[in-house]
Amino acid sequence: MRRRNCLSLNSQKGFTLIEMLVVVLLMGMLITFITPSFLSFNRREILKQGATQLLNGIEQTQSLALAGVQTGNAFVTRYRFKLVTRGSYYGGYQIQRLNEAGNVIEEPVDEQTISCNVCISSPVSQIDYTVPSGRVVGLSGSSTTLSVCYQGVGQHTVTVDVSGRITGSNFQTSSCSCPSSCP
Repeated sequence: MRRRNCLSLNSQKGFTLIEMLVVVLLMGMLITFITPSFLSFNRREILKQGATQLLNGIEQTQSLALAGVQTGNAFVTRYRFKLVTRGSYYGGYQIQRLNEAGNVIEEPVDEQTISCNVCISSPVSQIDYTVPSGRVVGLSGSSTTLSVCYQGVGQHTVTVDVSGRITGSNFQTSSCSCPSSCP
């Protein structure tokens, strides 16, 4: 009879307190190591998305100029890629149409805001493409470089030369300065 009681005690299912503590400890250690990697990956992806947005905007501006897209009654002679300020830094862009006098025609063709943790730095605030050649006019040198920065993470750069060639760089972990938080 006594033997039957021992068997029934051993056949009970469940986990001991020690086993549960080991599992909780292992999960805590796993979360401790994975969370910083995930946050770093997330910040790099936000930066990459901002750089891609900027690159796409410049390419769209050039494509409109090359196609010679005309709208309304005014004759479009240039398309302008213009950086838009957000507080004390560039945080987005507009694509504008310009007439023969160099005046902006109507509303922007496109307007984008980059993630609030990402900022753009550039020696120029606008890049003008001529219709229909797609060449860049008004640069002081042969090219200009725009940097897309996420402070504490790194930056991507986009270079535009006077012939209209646009090149983007890979991620660089160099230091850059941006406001550290969203407004």
